[in-house]
Amino acid sequence: MLFDQKATSVPVPRIYTLYRDPTNNKFYIIMERIIGTSLDVACPSLNQYRKDAITTKLRAIFDELRELPSPRGYCSFGKRPLLDGAFWTCDTADTISGPFETEAGLNDAMIEKYIFNNLPRNKADFYRRAFQTVLRDHPPVFTHGDFQRKNVMLRQMHRSSGRESEQQECEHEPVIIDWESAGWYPSYWEYPRALFVCGGWKDDWSLYVDKILDPYLHEWAWVAMLLNELWS
Repeated sequence: MLFDQKATSVPVPRIYTLYRDPTNNKFYIIMERIIGTSLDVACPSLNQYRKDAITTKLRAIFDELRELPSPRGYCSFGKRPLLDGAFWTCDTADTISGPFETEAGLNDAMIEKYIFNNLPRNKADFYRRAFQTVLRDHPPVFTHGDFQRKNVMLRQMHRSSGRESEQQECEHEPVIIDWESAGWYPSYWEYPRALFVCGGWKDDWSLYVDKILDPYLHEWAWVAMLLNELWS
């Protein structure tokens, strides 16, 4: 969030202080509380005009994030390992979570996670062969990593007084929260991860995801298959 505040105009909670408590060796963040409603709660009550306005603002946010230059690799800020659950293996996470110099190295880490979960090695070999063809030539771009409606807070922005404003409710500024998984991932990564947490496909949210993010349909099919096996 500190990085975003300095490098972009993306709305994020402001950080006031970071510190470690020497009595328990725990780290704490004191940050701004966003007064508003999360998008997952607000969605059912939003009309089409407001949904489209929020979609346009979110598209601009993610377009700006994609412009942040990569430190020549796939990693978290400061060339640290990636924190997405696709690489998480308890106390061995640091051995397979990067940073990665190449997309092929990142693909291999996903296979290692698959094997770590005691899934079929023959299927792991199949994924390894397939990823060489379908998951390639995707440059590293800055990615939130957990884009879902509950991580978008709608902060109310009141319009100036007047008859027109009296007829419309206050506008909403989307503020993105929960940045722990953020980093430089392959350019397709945000799209399948956003669809993976698409609210059980119980409404039309996927239509808006396709407007907010560049769709990567082929990559989505493969990543969704892998993630479903990892967490089934």
